[in-house]
Amino acid sequence: MLKILSYVLRKRTPGATGEMKKLGHNVSGSYVRDVLKKHGLPPAPHRKGLSWKRFIDSHMDVTWATDFFTEEAWTSKGLVTFYVLFFIHLGTRRVYVSGATPNPNAEWVKQQARNFCVVIDEHPNEARYLTGRTPSQQRASTSGVGQ
Repeated sequence: MLKILSYVLRKRTPGATGEMKKLGHNVSGSYVRDVLKKHGLPPAPHRKGLSWKRFIDSHMDVTWATDFFTEEAWTSKGLVTFYVLFFIHLGTRRVYVSGATPNPNAEWVKQQARNFCVVIDEHPNEARYLTGRTPSQQRASTSGVGQ
């Protein structure tokens, strides 16, 4: 029960009950509400500051997002998975494909980021925020590459 309580306090979202069900714990919305209330935390809609959705909605014109997708291609070495790094402007949905490699290491990603900086220098009013995966998520998504 302590794990559930800890998770609810960390998560603090309206979807905490659904997330708990995915983890195999059946908790009610009223339980989540009571735990938050007991610890002095208001429900998500009543918290101060912007929610993530409202933040993104109000900053779409100056926000870019980045991620990888994979594409398989036949090469002289057989079927190879390429990792493609792309950036998307959330306001216009304009996509910039930065590059593709079968081995996306930190140096390659840094170089692609530098290349992208040249692109956004051409549109300075459209680039205030960049969102994407955290480094640990990025490492997890590319672990085992090249093996």
